[in-house]
Amino acid sequence: MAPGMSMSLAFAARRGGRAVALFLLATLLWPPAGGADDWATGNYPDRHYENDLRLAGIERDTASLVKAVQGDPRESVRRWAAIILGRRHEETAREVLMTVAQHDGSAEVRTEALLALARLGDSSVLPALEQIMREGRSLGGPAVLAIYLADLGDASGYKYVEQETASPLAYRRALSVGSLMHFMPYRRQLGNDPFRRLVALTHDPDQSVREDAVGGLQWAWSRGVSLGEIRQAASWMLEQKEDPKLRELAVRTLTTIEQIQEDVDAGRIKGPPAP
Repeated sequence: MAPGMSMSLAFAARRGGRAVALFLLATLLWPPAGGADDWATGNYPDRHYENDLRLAGIERDTASLVKAVQGDPRESVRRWAAIILGRRHEETAREVLMTVAQHDGSAEVRTEALLALARLGDSSVLPALEQIMREGRSLGGPAVLAIYLADLGDASGYKYVEQETASPLAYRRALSVGSLMHFMPYRRQLGNDPFRRLVALTHDPDQSVREDAVGGLQWAWSRGVSLGEIRQAASWMLEQKEDPKLRELAVRTLTTIEQIQEDVDAGRIKGPPAP
């Protein structure tokens, strides 16, 4: 299990199994999608849909997935097949996916086909995805589609994630921690720095949100935020007397980052990407 997914599952456990939270946590990708060959080793986002397809009686080879996405009577199966074809970068499915994106009777299947095409490098479908996001028609709401687009180089949905950071619902503010990670590479382009948004959440009135945000500092480092910025952001927490649990978490987070930084400086591991 990827580190980010394990953290997301911890969020869900804290929220007492809220159905909406569990769905959103399953779709928030920590960390964002990796290289094009990740699927060959079985390490790619949304891989769990392969198991769903298996349980639905669908083989996972390309030909079976193509057949399923264009003709299976079950909407969920067509949607899962579209997701896997895109995540595995199945170039031979491009023409079928375009047909599905234009003609499938399910809006959700059409959206997933568009996302699959975008993951295959077809930038012509981005305006259609942006429109779906603006109209709030995507499964899980616009913030979920916004992070998928951010992973594809399109940060136009950042405002929807900003709205989540200010939600009156604490569990949605906590979920926004994961969403913000997808926008860290765009810090210089965005009017409101996503790292500043993350730091603001460390002051949230809800203890669980504060703890999730402090844990998010480590992931911010992995997305290019400097250790100096993170130290500065966490410095006030180290003086906390009213919230010793938050102070302890901040100490552990900084210690972990500093240890990893030592390994980077020594050349033992590769460092995070430049912001």
